[in-house]
Amino acid sequence: MLDVFVDGIAVDNRPGRPIISADAKDKNFYAAIFGNDDDAIPDVTPDELEQVRQYIIRGEGTTPVRNWHTMRKDAAKASSVLTLP
Repeated sequence: MLDVFVDGIAVDNRPGRPIISADAKDKNFYAAIFGNDDDAIPDVTPDELEQVRQYIIRGEGTTPVRNWHTMRKDAAKASSVLTLP
């Protein structure tokens, strides 16, 4: 049986199938984690991606913790720089 949660995650409870079968809200994340697409999320290193896969799929290890606050400040600073011709 295939169910879709409110947040767009499709869950399949048939034997022998992956539990999470799609993510309508973030196809790139689904491709990176379950489709082994290393290029789907360009701002995540291959090592971080492998850690996340191990954590989500197998429940092993720890998920990488990123400093999102610093990343947001850096992005805001970069977007505030305006180059005029």
